[in-house]
Amino acid sequence: MAICRNCGLQTQDGLQQCPHCGAPMMQTMNQMPNQQGYPNMNYPQPQPKKKHGCLIAALAVIGVFLIGSIGMANRNRDSGKVEVNSSGVGSRADNESESQDESSAKAEVSAAEESSAKKDKEFSYEISDTNFNYYTNSIGKTEYYGIVEILNTGNTNIYLDDCTFDLEDNDGHLLQSDNYISRCPKIIAPGEKGYFYNSIGSCYIDESVSMDNGIKLVPQYTVEEAKGDIVEYEVSDTEMRTDD
Repeated sequence: MAICRNCGLQTQDGLQQCPHCGAPMMQTMNQMPNQQGYPNMNYPQPQPKKKHGCLIAALAVIGVFLIGSIGMANRNRDSGKVEVNSSGVGSRADNESESQDESSAKAEVSAAEESSAKKDKEFSYEISDTNFNYYTNSIGKTEYYGIVEILNTGNTNIYLDDCTFDLEDNDGHLLQSDNYISRCPKIIAPGEKGYFYNSIGSCYIDESVSMDNGIKLVPQYTVEEAKGDIVEYEVSDTEMRTDD
């Protein structure tokens, strides 16, 4: 009888190679039965094949654990639950909360900056002076001249938009209205002054106007915050002379 050194397969004598695993065959020399009734065989006992069952089982357990962890993470993500990992870093719910807090803080800062900008660009002005005179010229017509001084009391540029000169008596009755009123300069910087005034074409008082109850200048004007900038031009080659 022959027996395989590797798998223990017993075959007939004369085979040199195991038909099952291909390992060398060993010929038995002594087949006398022992005390248990089995033949004595002087050859190495066959070794069982090495199994990887423990490793496979361990990998299966790890796979189940990972699948369960992924499923739990997905459920937490969908439900918005807060989970904290071992490093102390929050999950998506924490990040969303922090993002909302940051957005609120930025909105508050933006509102504060906008409020501060509005304060920095305060629009304010006042009438700092007025002057009104009338007289009869050499051809018998009554002329008047009026001027209104506007002071920029804010910290942003202002714009002299439009103006009408109303002439009223002492009781507030309208006697005459002129709307061809000049303005200079049109844009006034903070702390500076500009003027509304009448010029040729709007300097005569109508002959039908009675000044028995007095006459006074009441300006109707519009001043706005300037949208443009002040443009300054260089002036050169100036000259002034007098003669007879």
